[in-house]
Amino acid sequence: MSGDFLKTLKTFDKDSLTEPIKRTLRRYTTSPDFDPAAVGKVSTAARALCEWIRALVTFTDKTAEIEPKRRRAEEAKAELEVQMTALKAKQAELQAVVDKLGELKARYDASVARKETLEKSMAATKLKLERAERLLQGLSGEASRWTETVAQLAQERASVVGDVLLASGYIAYLGPFTNEYRKELAARWVNKCKELGVPVLADEKEPFSL
Repeated sequence: MSGDFLKTLKTFDKDSLTEPIKRTLRRYTTSPDFDPAAVGKVSTAARALCEWIRALVTFTDKTAEIEPKRRRAEEAKAELEVQMTALKAKQAELQAVVDKLGELKARYDASVARKETLEKSMAATKLKLERAERLLQGLSGEASRWTETVAQLAQERASVVGDVLLASGYIAYLGPFTNEYRKELAARWVNKCKELGVPVLADEKEPFSL
């Protein structure tokens, strides 16, 4: 075989074979006389060409079987790409929903925390108010006692001079006398202080009640 012929065989466009040509070739390749071993007994070059033609027919037949599968695979691949694109879009939507849920949960947790803080603050305030109310009630009772004490102290302050005067006289002069006479003198002194406008706590009936 010449070099150009071999080059032509190597570069032959196998996809250019039409179906009529393929049927013609099959009639030869299925013939018992078109066996490479039998042809090789006649010519080595013819044997090589015979093997090439048989391989070409086998290749085109297999290609004919594979081509629909290849097209279906390409269609499936294209469909898969469409589905993957749709899946990515759905995943993006899902992630947006998840992010929104996370935001809402964070806001909910913050609201619950604020609610708990307010409840604790309200409980503490209520306790303080109850304590303040009890204190005010206690102080209101004390206020009456303090008012009485202040009035008594004011009265005692007003009569302190007369009371000291009477007490000094009792101590200095009444010791030697009998009890009855001491009471009589003390009553006179109390009455005299009142006549003179000197306030004293004691009175004529109880002259020693200073």
